[in-house]
Amino acid sequence: MCFKILLECLMLFHMSILTEALIDPDSGYAILASKIDVINEEMSMLRKALISTQVKLASTQTELGKVKKECGITKGITSAATTVTPTESTVAPTPEETCCQLVETAINEIKQEQQDVRTHLEALIENKVRNLNEEISNTAMGLLTTKKGLAKLTEDLRGLSNNYRRLKEKVENHLSSYKAVIKSEIENADHCQSGNFIRYKVFPDTVTVVFKKPFSRKPVFTMGTSMLDFYADKNLRVRLSVRQLSTTQIQIDINVWADTVAHAVGVWWMACPA
Repeated sequence: MCFKILLECLMLFHMSILTEALIDPDSGYAILASKIDVINEEMSMLRKALISTQVKLASTQTELGKVKKECGITKGITSAATTVTPTESTVAPTPEETCCQLVETAINEIKQEQQDVRTHLEALIENKVRNLNEEISNTAMGLLTTKKGLAKLTEDLRGLSNNYRRLKEKVENHLSSYKAVIKSEIENADHCQSGNFIRYKVFPDTVTVVFKKPFSRKPVFTMGTSMLDFYADKNLRVRLSVRQLSTTQIQIDINVWADTVAHAVGVWWMACPA
């Protein structure tokens, strides 16, 4: 009974260790390695218990031998008792013979008890070793599966990291390209242009204005006078008109008529994208 309780306690101890190994896969193999040493120690304890039982049995046999001598029973007497004739066997046994039979019965019972204890211990040891081997095998398989899962997870994380790096580089390249395109479009986009000029004395006159930067298509144009210098005794007559408009330049006509005398005409102009 004591050995059974001891084995059950040890089994619970091993189960707690195996559970801890499953929770922490990194230390699982170290736990399994120490598990073998624990099993060897337990087997040694069980062997010592069996040896102790055998010593106790030998001591009991010695005590029974002393009792046997005190009863006056010797090997010769016992042998003689076993060789009596059938007629003599009907005689009632002597007290010495009765004591001898009791001693032999006790010895046989002790031997049987020893055999039962040995058989029980061997069965418990075999069953415990088998269970421990199964637990170790299952734990090893679980640790191997966990290790493979961790390796797969590490590989997946590495792949995700590489994908993120490539995606980041791609986005940065696109952003750089978009910035360059936007900058180019801003720099090359059409903007309003304006200017002014003054013409003196010779009228009618035609002035060609070349745009600083050509427009992508024909612009919208407007103009007006910025200065007028005419002879005071004559009527003021002046006309500004567009002779030709393109994406690169514009020609402006300045006309006076009748008796108008013009000394100078200033013109302000502006062209904007259509």
